[in-house]
Amino acid sequence: MTSKLFSAKPARIGRFDGPPTCDAVSTSLVEGTPADLKADLIALLGKANVLHRAIDLVRYASDASPYRLVPQVVVLPRTTDDIVKLFRYCRENRRHATFRAAGTSLNGQSQSDDILIDVRRHWYGAKVEHDGRECARVQE
Repeated sequence: MTSKLFSAKPARIGRFDGPPTCDAVSTSLVEGTPADLKADLIALLGKANVLHRAIDLVRYASDASPYRLVPQVVVLPRTTDDIVKLFRYCRENRRHATFRAAGTSLNGQSQSDDILIDVRRHWYGAKVEHDGRECARVQE
């Protein structure tokens, strides 16, 4: 009998040591983004640039890694001014932000349990300048 190079062999897949964990969305996010955070970010960026439904949050909870973090909210900034506003908001409200872009992570770096900033839709032509010490230039 010959076996195919990439044929599945489920019996060879082991189980991780330790108890199973629940991957259900926390009860605090079942209705989506908390109302105050949602209102703040819609006021800052506009409704079209804030993804707040539970289904949106779950969609962004995984990347190519084995990790799963459900963000509180996903934002889609359109301009550098939007990024400045987001950074100011995070600083003033003691929140953290994580960027997500195409090909960002195989190890969970593009996931967040707070504010996830998706720059895949509106940002193009990034160029790191001064060997990455000073700035990056981004075409809007």
